[in-house]
Amino acid sequence: MPKPRRPKLGQHFLADVRYRSRIVQALGLRPDDLVIEIGPGHGAITPLVAAQARQVAAVELDPALAAELQQKFQQEPRVEVINADILATDLAAICRRFQARECFVFGNLPYYITSPILHHLLEFAGSIRAMGLLVQREVARTPGRAPRLARLRLFDRSGRLIRFSACRLGSASRSVFSAAQSPLRAGVL
Repeated sequence: MPKPRRPKLGQHFLADVRYRSRIVQALGLRPDDLVIEIGPGHGAITPLVAAQARQVAAVELDPALAAELQQKFQQEPRVEVINADILATDLAAICRRFQARECFVFGNLPYYITSPILHHLLEFAGSIRAMGLLVQREVARTPGRAPRLARLRLFDRSGRLIRFSACRLGSASRSVFSAAQSPLRAGVL
Protein backbone atom coordinates (compact mmCIF):
# COMPACT_ATOMS: atom_id res chain seq x y z
CA MET A 1 0.00 0.00 0.00
CA PRO A 2 1.54 3.36 -1.00
CA LYS A 3 2.33 5.87 1.70
CA PRO A 4 -0.03 8.87 1.70
CA ARG A 5 0.94 12.24 0.33
CA ARG A 6 1.65 14.92 2.95
CA PRO A 7 0.12 18.04 1.44
CA LYS A 8 1.24 20.32 4.28
CA LEU A 9 4.87 19.97 3.19
CA GLY A 10 4.09 19.41 -0.49
CA GLN A 11 5.46 15.89 -0.27
CA HIS A 12 4.91 13.26 -2.90
CA PHE A 13 6.39 9.84 -2.16
CA LEU A 14 7.69 7.68 -4.96
CA ALA A 15 5.58 4.54 -4.79
CA ASP A 16 6.47 2.89 -8.10
CA VAL A 17 9.47 0.61 -7.59
CA ARG A 18 10.16 0.45 -11.34
CA TYR A 19 11.33 4.04 -11.47
CA ARG A 20 13.67 4.09 -8.47
CA SER A 21 16.63 2.41 -10.13
CA ARG A 22 16.04 4.36 -13.35
CA ILE A 23 16.25 7.60 -11.40
CA VAL A 24 19.46 6.60 -9.62
CA GLN A 25 21.05 5.43 -12.89
CA ALA A 26 20.21 8.79 -14.47
CA LEU A 27 22.10 10.64 -11.72
CA GLY A 28 25.56 9.50 -12.81
CA LEU A 29 26.89 9.17 -9.28
CA ARG A 30 30.55 8.42 -8.60
CA PRO A 31 31.76 5.92 -5.97
CA ASP A 32 33.54 8.72 -4.06
CA ASP A 33 30.53 11.09 -3.99
CA LEU A 34 29.11 12.61 -0.86
CA VAL A 35 25.41 12.88 -1.71
CA ILE A 36 23.23 15.38 0.09
CA GLU A 37 19.70 14.08 -0.36
CA ILE A 38 17.00 16.71 0.06
CA GLY A 39 13.79 15.39 1.61
CA PRO A 40 14.29 11.63 1.49
CA GLY A 41 10.75 11.01 2.80
CA HIS A 42 10.49 7.33 3.70
CA GLY A 43 13.91 6.61 2.18
CA ALA A 44 12.70 4.77 -0.91
CA ILE A 45 15.66 5.88 -3.04
CA THR A 46 18.22 6.45 -0.28
CA PRO A 47 19.63 2.87 -0.16
CA LEU A 48 20.04 2.84 -3.95
CA VAL A 49 21.95 6.11 -3.78
CA ALA A 50 24.06 4.85 -0.86
CA ALA A 51 25.00 1.76 -2.86
CA GLN A 52 26.59 3.97 -5.51
CA ALA A 53 28.12 6.72 -3.34
CA ARG A 54 30.63 6.95 -0.52
CA GLN A 55 28.20 8.68 1.87
CA VAL A 56 24.63 10.02 1.94
CA ALA A 57 23.61 12.89 4.19
CA ALA A 58 19.81 12.74 4.09
CA VAL A 59 18.31 16.12 5.09
CA GLU A 60 14.68 15.69 6.19
CA LEU A 61 12.50 18.51 7.58
CA ASP A 62 9.68 16.37 9.00
CA PRO A 63 10.69 15.15 12.51
CA ALA A 64 8.51 12.02 12.28
CA LEU A 65 10.06 11.02 8.94
CA ALA A 66 13.56 11.82 10.20
CA ALA A 67 13.00 9.51 13.19
CA GLU A 68 11.67 6.79 10.86
CA LEU A 69 14.75 7.18 8.64
CA GLN A 70 17.15 7.07 11.59
CA GLN A 71 15.58 3.79 12.67
CA LYS A 72 15.59 2.40 9.13
CA PHE A 73 19.25 3.25 8.46
CA GLN A 74 20.74 2.77 11.93
CA GLN A 75 22.81 -0.19 10.67
CA GLU A 76 23.88 1.56 7.44
CA PRO A 77 27.10 3.52 8.11
CA ARG A 78 26.96 5.24 4.72
CA VAL A 79 23.65 6.99 5.51
CA GLU A 80 23.34 9.78 8.05
CA VAL A 81 19.96 11.40 8.65
CA ILE A 82 19.91 15.11 9.46
CA ASN A 83 16.62 16.50 10.78
CA ALA A 84 16.80 20.03 9.36
CA ASP A 85 15.33 22.48 6.88
CA ILE A 86 17.39 22.42 3.68
CA LEU A 87 16.87 26.18 3.38
CA ALA A 88 18.79 26.65 6.65
CA THR A 89 21.39 23.96 5.98
CA ASP A 90 25.03 24.83 5.33
CA LEU A 91 26.10 22.47 2.55
CA ALA A 92 29.75 23.50 2.85
CA ALA A 93 29.67 22.50 6.55
CA ILE A 94 28.29 19.07 5.60
CA CYS A 95 31.09 18.68 3.06
CA ARG A 96 33.68 19.57 5.73
CA ARG A 97 32.07 17.19 8.21
CA PHE A 98 32.46 14.29 5.77
CA GLN A 99 35.86 15.53 4.54
CA ALA A 100 34.61 16.07 1.00
CA ARG A 101 35.64 18.98 -1.18
CA GLU A 102 32.33 18.87 -3.08
CA CYS A 103 29.01 17.09 -2.91
CA PHE A 104 26.33 15.82 -5.26
CA VAL A 105 22.87 17.18 -4.41
CA PHE A 106 19.83 14.98 -5.04
CA GLY A 107 16.18 15.48 -4.18
CA ASN A 108 12.54 15.22 -5.14
CA LEU A 109 11.52 18.86 -4.79
CA PRO A 110 7.99 20.05 -3.99
CA TYR A 111 6.77 22.52 -6.62
CA TYR A 112 6.03 25.37 -4.23
CA ILE A 113 9.58 25.41 -2.85
CA THR A 114 11.63 24.48 -5.94
CA SER A 115 12.80 28.03 -6.57
CA PRO A 116 13.85 28.85 -2.97
CA ILE A 117 15.76 25.56 -2.80
CA LEU A 118 17.58 26.25 -6.08
CA HIS A 119 18.50 29.75 -4.92
CA HIS A 120 19.79 28.33 -1.61
CA LEU A 121 21.81 25.64 -3.40
CA LEU A 122 23.43 28.28 -5.59
CA GLU A 123 24.78 29.98 -2.47
CA PHE A 124 26.92 26.85 -2.09
CA ALA A 125 27.88 26.47 -5.75
CA GLY A 126 31.56 26.07 -4.85
CA SER A 127 30.70 23.03 -2.75
CA ILE A 128 28.47 21.30 -5.34
CA ARG A 129 29.94 19.02 -8.01
CA ALA A 130 26.57 18.39 -9.65
CA MET A 131 22.86 18.14 -8.92
CA GLY A 132 20.14 15.68 -9.86
CA LEU A 133 16.71 17.00 -8.95
CA LEU A 134 13.24 15.63 -9.50
CA VAL A 135 10.82 18.45 -10.15
CA GLN A 136 7.38 18.81 -11.60
CA ARG A 137 7.27 18.66 -15.37
CA GLU A 138 6.41 22.37 -15.69
CA VAL A 139 9.63 23.37 -13.94
CA ALA A 140 11.78 20.94 -15.94
CA ARG A 141 10.38 22.17 -19.25
CA THR A 142 10.83 25.86 -18.52
CA PRO A 143 13.14 26.49 -15.56
CA GLY A 144 13.27 30.19 -16.46
CA ARG A 145 9.50 30.50 -15.98
CA ALA A 146 9.20 28.65 -12.70
CA PRO A 147 8.13 30.75 -9.70
CA ARG A 148 10.88 33.23 -8.75
CA LEU A 149 13.24 31.78 -11.39
CA ALA A 150 12.34 34.17 -14.19
CA ARG A 151 15.56 36.18 -13.81
CA LEU A 152 17.84 33.29 -12.86
CA ARG A 153 20.38 31.81 -15.25
CA LEU A 154 22.87 29.12 -14.24
CA PHE A 155 26.46 29.05 -15.47
CA ASP A 156 29.31 26.63 -15.00
CA ARG A 157 32.65 27.87 -13.66
CA SER A 158 33.94 28.57 -17.16
CA GLY A 159 31.05 30.99 -17.74
CA ARG A 160 29.00 28.81 -20.10
CA LEU A 161 25.23 28.81 -19.68
CA ILE A 162 24.10 25.46 -18.30
CA ARG A 163 21.51 23.65 -20.35
CA PHE A 164 19.05 21.59 -18.39
CA SER A 165 17.83 18.23 -19.49
CA ALA A 166 14.63 16.58 -18.43
CA CYS A 167 13.80 12.95 -18.89
CA ARG A 168 10.24 11.78 -18.47
CA LEU A 169 9.79 8.69 -16.37
CA GLY A 170 6.74 6.92 -17.75
CA SER A 171 3.50 8.66 -16.96
CA ALA A 172 4.87 10.26 -13.81
CA SER A 173 4.13 13.94 -13.39
CA ARG A 174 7.70 14.54 -12.25
CA SER A 175 10.88 14.66 -14.27
CA VAL A 176 14.55 14.28 -13.54
CA PHE A 177 16.01 17.76 -13.83
CA SER A 178 19.76 17.66 -14.05
CA ALA A 179 22.39 20.26 -14.68
CA ALA A 180 25.70 19.80 -16.44
CA GLN A 181 28.27 17.85 -14.45
CA SER A 182 30.37 20.94 -13.79
CA PRO A 183 29.90 22.98 -10.59
CA LEU A 184 27.48 25.88 -10.71
CA ARG A 185 27.52 29.58 -10.09
CA ALA A 186 24.56 31.92 -10.14
CA GLY A 187 23.91 34.64 -12.61
CA VAL A 188 20.93 36.84 -11.86
CA LEU A 189 19.90 39.17 -14.65
